[in-house]
Amino acid sequence: MQRDLFSFERDWYEPLRAIRSLGSQAPSIAHQGELAAARRQHLGQFFTPDAIAAFMWSFVSGWKVNRLIRILDNSVGSGRLLQYADPERHAVYGVDVHADVIQQCQKVFEDVGFHCEFRQAGMEDIHPARFDIALINPPFSIHLESPHLQTLECTTWGRYGARTSALSHNYAVHQALEAANIVVALLPITTAESMIAGEQGDRSKRRAAGLFELPGDAFKLEGANVRTAVVVFDRYRDRPSDFVRAVVDDLAKPGPDIGLHFEDRSFGEARLRLQKLDDSVPFITRAVTGDKSVMVSHDGRRIRLSFACGFNEAMVLNTVLVKRIYSRDGHRLPRGFRYSGQGLLDMETYLVQDDPVAAFGQLLDRIGSVGGNPQLAPGFMEHFRRRMRRSARQAIPLRHVAWTTGAGSRDQVSGIAKETHKVDATRWASPLIKAGDEVQFDREADGRYRYELHGVWYHLSVDELNARFAVENVSEGWEVVHEGLCARFPDQAAALRSRVKALGVDQWLDWEFQVDDLVETLLKPTGCVVAWEQGCGKSRLALALILVSGAKHGLIVVESRLIEEMLKEIGQLPIAADQVKVIESAADLGDLRQINLISYERLRMPVDKAASARVTYAHRLRRRIGLLVADEGERLANPTSDQSRALWQLSARRRFVLTGSPIPN
Repeated sequence: MQRDLFSFERDWYEPLRAIRSLGSQAPSIAHQGELAAARRQHLGQFFTPDAIAAFMWSFVSGWKVNRLIRILDNSVGSGRLLQYADPERHAVYGVDVHADVIQQCQKVFEDVGFHCEFRQAGMEDIHPARFDIALINPPFSIHLESPHLQTLECTTWGRYGARTSALSHNYAVHQALEAANIVVALLPITTAESMIAGEQGDRSKRRAAGLFELPGDAFKLEGANVRTAVVVFDRYRDRPSDFVRAVVDDLAKPGPDIGLHFEDRSFGEARLRLQKLDDSVPFITRAVTGDKSVMVSHDGRRIRLSFACGFNEAMVLNTVLVKRIYSRDGHRLPRGFRYSGQGLLDMETYLVQDDPVAAFGQLLDRIGSVGGNPQLAPGFMEHFRRRMRRSARQAIPLRHVAWTTGAGSRDQVSGIAKETHKVDATRWASPLIKAGDEVQFDREADGRYRYELHGVWYHLSVDELNARFAVENVSEGWEVVHEGLCARFPDQAAALRSRVKALGVDQWLDWEFQVDDLVETLLKPTGCVVAWEQGCGKSRLALALILVSGAKHGLIVVESRLIEEMLKEIGQLPIAADQVKVIESAADLGDLRQINLISYERLRMPVDKAASARVTYAHRLRRRIGLLVADEGERLANPTSDQSRALWQLSARRRFVLTGSPIPN
């Protein structure tokens, strides 16, 4: 049961009450010059007197709900602020830097039956979330430095970079406001007044419900002489005028009812979220040389940074990687992602930008902003620009020709209204277009048509235009929507056509569209989807892609029932038998040919299940395939299926998917 407030009889908390704070044991200071040294000695630890703890509890003790109320103290000490909790109503959480005190707290609270979690850590080492109430008496004026500080209004630039420094009492309040719905905080009077005045951010001002100035001798038993106040922050306030300010004359009386808005619902489990900073072993062991150079190179798609000075390495990595990130409930980070700035070291990030070179320049500027001197490795920009050209070519649409009728076949058309109608049928006062009126239309880049009426521009889709107007000066026929890669890169297309003829592929891939499509698909640097209908020759196209590309090892993946059919098709073509290999056993993996066939079922099958169930045929073929052709691409509609994952595991340089039914998949 919860003990009565302001009744100081012996109870379960008695073993912890006997613990003395570091501040109460420290010698008195003679003058202000000794203050900094004293703070380093006692770390600002002064335990909350029982009378003040009872007064603070009086604001929240009346809240009852049919679940455990989750309470946080981010500098718990000996748990003075939690002594009035009830194990049947409350779950308590706390952190403190002193191991002995934390261990005693954990034991005493567990023995009473509390659901509790106490960790040896400072407030700078946690990112608490989803608490109902925070009762805090933080250490005053201790300078916090940590790369794991939350980005709050009170954090400033520190030795770990931006947002890595703060004063302890300011940070404790802002952290509690971020983590809990209701916050009751014991603060220096000057800090309390700046909070409610909005000097430390608008959130603290908007949520402030009351300020209660304590007597000057409130901490006399702890050997401290400081003016303090209890500030209560609500989940939200209905009116600013509801704010209460009072001077407390008698700590034996409870605080007034200030109409706090408690949240009866629960949204997930409360967590301390310890950041696990281990500073016992240095992460960066490089010597501090004063050399500011940063060598920027690449390893595949990854951008690598090399350093000659350990201090420079720390500064640059802190500004590039920004902060540690973690998987959350309902959201799992991709494998290997640990920092929010890792994308800056991925070359693909820059290739999808409108101006990749300018975007990459921002990374170099970021390195330079902390004193680094970025230097590009020999050949880096040549590789980067080559990747840019490949990416730009991959983004160009394949040739697309569409049959158009009526509007849609010209950029400028005129139309005569078929009947009187409103410009906007959803508006009562919309302008009218009368039957027989002629209107001029201009086609926009997005395919819609716009027209002007009474000085206002309106838009119609092609279908709406054809439905409302009899369109003139148009004709029906085939319209080229995209010119395709052959038109953009005629020299490369001509070279591929010459190769097709030299290999004799045009003799058996002889339908008019087949060679055109073969050349255009091969102009795609990484591959594409070929959606030919049934009977258009996808099997022959798969063979031609491998032969004309010049791949040393090509792989065609088909359904097992189609292996024999594929071999019969190859038998009808002028392809030598020693160029073809069907992979049916582990021994076949050591004797790859130019054209290799394998079934989807075997690709995802373990090579030797007795030795390892994880080593599949796809695993053994990884990075050995120059060009991959996946037949029956509709089987890959689910990207997480075993066969889809097996194809990705191959990591082929170029990938082509053949399917006769692309739209449903």
